[in-house]
Amino acid sequence: MLFYNIRVGEYRGRIMPYQFNTNPFIEEPFFHEMALFLNGVDRKRSFNNHKIYTKCQCPSCGRNEGVLYMSQNHDTFLFKCPRDKCSLKTLTLHQLIMSYGHQKIQDEWRSARWNKIEPYNWKGIKNRRRK
Repeated sequence: MLFYNIRVGEYRGRIMPYQFNTNPFIEEPFFHEMALFLNGVDRKRSFNNHKIYTKCQCPSCGRNEGVLYMSQNHDTFLFKCPRDKCSLKTLTLHQLIMSYGHQKIQDEWRSARWNKIEPYNWKGIKNRRRK
């Protein structure tokens, strides 16, 4: 599992810290959802011990020749269009979702991979109980 501490966004002059984490278990539901979105057909034989979807509709050329599969490093999922005339050759699942996915799946993708963390584990000021 990869963990990165990245500071993005700005809220009232302060930088908000986010923690980026990903692994194939987080990405797998999105892999299946994009396969359904691209009308992919589940192949009986696996590739790299993972499912593979063939005959996916390429978002660029519109042909049903695209393939969704797990990379050989087992770190992410890939989409590949084998046509020579197609402008898309190979895209990661992140690039595919952010470029061609609908808004709902993009929001779910961001919330699954980016977690907001409070600096110094600060949870806010709590009121004291007075006697």
